[in-house]
Amino acid sequence: MAAAGSTGRASRSSSRGSINEEKSAVARVITREFLGIAFWRGPGWKLRRRVADTALAAMKDRVREITGRSRGRSVAQVVEELHRYLQSWYAYFRMAETPLVFRELDEWIRHRLR
Repeated sequence: MAAAGSTGRASRSSSRGSINEEKSAVARVITREFLGIAFWRGPGWKLRRRVADTALAAMKDRVREITGRSRGRSVAQVVEELHRYLQSWYAYFRMAETPLVFRELDEWIRHRLR
């Protein structure tokens, strides 16, 4: 049974609300992303947290927007806005167990600022 006012998405109505079939799945944790976090297998096949590819792409798009050369702002203003954004982004994703990714992002951002 479709929910009232449905936009055509595959959804089901239940006693607790509607379920979006596109977002719901029964799958291995290694193949899914949740709130920007994904998982990978570390040494000894231990599950480790990482920043999901979609979250990395969104962050890079935002950094490109902030550091765009056609915005007509001083370097100090760009650095200040970038600092605020990256500080909150890192605070959210600091639990990721991939220090190399953060190091590579740091290099990429420094290159963007040159």
